[in-house]
Amino acid sequence: MTLGYVLEESHPGIYLVNDAMMPIQILISSKLSEEENIWLRNLNRNLPEKDLDWLSRMEKKYGSRLDLSAYQYAVLTANQDMVEKIWEDKHMLTAKTCEIIEKSGLGAKWRKEGIEEYQLKTARAMFEEGINIKIIARVTEMPLKTLKKKLSIQ
Repeated sequence: MTLGYVLEESHPGIYLVNDAMMPIQILISSKLSEEENIWLRNLNRNLPEKDLDWLSRMEKKYGSRLDLSAYQYAVLTANQDMVEKIWEDKHMLTAKTCEIIEKSGLGAKWRKEGIEEYQLKTARAMFEEGINIKIIARVTEMPLKTLKKKLSIQ
């Protein structure tokens, strides 16, 4: 059966489907160069740290000529765990990357988790010193029920 579409190789490994109702592009990753393939590879959840650096270099290289925001957002949200590890080491991230992290809500989420981690660490230390649980709840601003659960208290 023939559907009447015409395939046009626009670049090695990249084919355009002409005459379709919407733009269709077919990618044969084994025929793409390493640099072209990296764009696809980074969309998975296994982003190597060196590729985050590559993403920063591409942002600097293309600057205002190419808006990489949507691509960066996809890469960063797919790789939240790795990005979170380097979030504190902001010199590895460009201003645009930090902006995308903030707009996506990841920055606020990570700060909240950090605050909660600090509250719990403080609560544990206070509890070990024998301080009353109600005082600990008030000082750490943690709900008493949550605090009891986190500290495994009945």
